[in-house]
Amino acid sequence: MRARLCVAADMKGIELPINVLIIVAIAIIVLIALVGMFYSPVNQSGDSVSLDIAKSQACRSLVIGYDCKDISTSKPLASHTAGTGALILVKVDNYDVDGIGGANSAGDTLWKLCNEKYYATTDSDCRKLCGCAA
Repeated sequence: MRARLCVAADMKGIELPINVLIIVAIAIIVLIALVGMFYSPVNQSGDSVSLDIAKSQACRSLVIGYDCKDISTSKPLASHTAGTGALILVKVDNYDVDGIGGANSAGDTLWKLCNEKYYATTDSDCRKLCGCAA
């Protein structure tokens, strides 16, 4: 009978590792949750960075390729018209402006980027976003 009591007393030693395992499992779950919360804002700002990169590349094409001018008249684009000339010819690479067709689709133009993401309502507003004279 005495031997059984010793075995029962020894069984309590097993509880410590189980408790430690439960605490470690809870700590791992909490760490995973913290890491998830830490990385979710990075993904949102990553989208903002790719938007800025897309605008930068498209504006560079407007400034270098078209000298901020309408290709049909070689004069600055009229500020009262929207989405004309070079602004609709400059394609936005590696960014899906409107959510239709994916990145590099034919409809993703500098004008659409200015209008939908930066709320420019005229060509002049869009050119200003690119650093061109109004």
